[in-house]
Amino acid sequence: MKVLYVVHQFFPEHHTGTERLTLQIAKQIQLMGNFVSVLTYESNQNIQGFEHLDEHVMKKEFQFETIPVVAFKTDHIKDIIIFNDLLKEYLIDMIKKFDIVHITHPMRMGIVVKICKDLHIPTVLTITDNWLLCPQRLLTKDLKLCDGPNEGRRCMSICNYDEKILSRYKDAKFLFDNVDKIFAGCEFLQESFQLNEWKKEINLNTFSMDYSYVKPEKEPDKIVFSFIGSLTWEKGAHVLINAFKKNENKNIKLKIYGSGVEGDFTTARLLQLAKDDKRIEFCGTFNYEDLPTIMSDISVVVIPSTYKEIYPLVMQIGLAYRKPIIASRIGGLPEAVKNGINGYLFDIGNVDQLAKIIAEISANPDLIVKLKQNITDPPRVEEEALKYECVYNELLFRRH
Repeated sequence: MKVLYVVHQFFPEHHTGTERLTLQIAKQIQLMGNFVSVLTYESNQNIQGFEHLDEHVMKKEFQFETIPVVAFKTDHIKDIIIFNDLLKEYLIDMIKKFDIVHITHPMRMGIVVKICKDLHIPTVLTITDNWLLCPQRLLTKDLKLCDGPNEGRRCMSICNYDEKILSRYKDAKFLFDNVDKIFAGCEFLQESFQLNEWKKEINLNTFSMDYSYVKPEKEPDKIVFSFIGSLTWEKGAHVLINAFKKNENKNIKLKIYGSGVEGDFTTARLLQLAKDDKRIEFCGTFNYEDLPTIMSDISVVVIPSTYKEIYPLVMQIGLAYRKPIIASRIGGLPEAVKNGINGYLFDIGNVDQLAKIIAEISANPDLIVKLKQNITDPPRVEEEALKYECVYNELLFRRH
């Protein structure tokens, strides 16, 4: 079987959760005896090595780990775009070579759905966030929570988009309605689309963990709380820093892993917020291969998101390594984190509640041992991939 994975951006330049999900599924499907490739878009105009196909479109072919990758780049387009028509003529011959096309994020690359529909090639969509519903992922431009776009009208009234957002909504709905099979990695995503009356069935295939990166580790000497993720405001590292600073215990530490986004001043604000506390360490980014070393120096993983967090990879990493999770009570987080059982939940943005949890764990280290005993291992990537492979075969059987 020949499977093409389509994602809005990919390694080595981009390495957040959706890119990691795409990579680990593609590698596993490849290990199961199938031919796979990744089709992606490069949004960074400064990346070199692309050949010009015409005055608007550039292309680059390379291999990342074991996966062949084809990346396109066009004249700058906005991140809200679903269908990039500039790519269409260059994608048709490529897509013809595959039996199945599996989209893990349609930003800038949604045109493949129209092409596959014309070619009668089955398509699978895995929803990894709320971007199809809302280009701000259900967060207003002033960082407040939003329940949905109201067919784009709420985007105009609250976030000041112009009327083009109405056609963007129609494009997103067309893509959703015209893929053959849809999956989501958590119940929260299923509910988000259903609440907005996108009625097509969304199947559950829980986001998994590649256990080849999970190695036995020692416990740190001190209690070490951690944040792992993008240093953007909605990820909530400021909530964690403020809560941590309320505790004067000298025998605890906070390690913050991650980097900011170009042009975003969040990192500078976080450094300023933490500058007087020597217990707080900014550790930058790390290679995935270094996970065993990183996790051996962590006691607890904190996910203090201030938006509708989905089902983040860092949560699966923490649970796979048997680290208790402290998380905001929002989005898909409560599906895996059970308050007082395998971790703790606190109300979104509530510094005092989080500070109280940190104080309780700091004063009673045995709590960590108790919570660890109740942690259930996340699904293995082999399980997630097998479910997808069964669906690929089912769709191909129907086609013939």
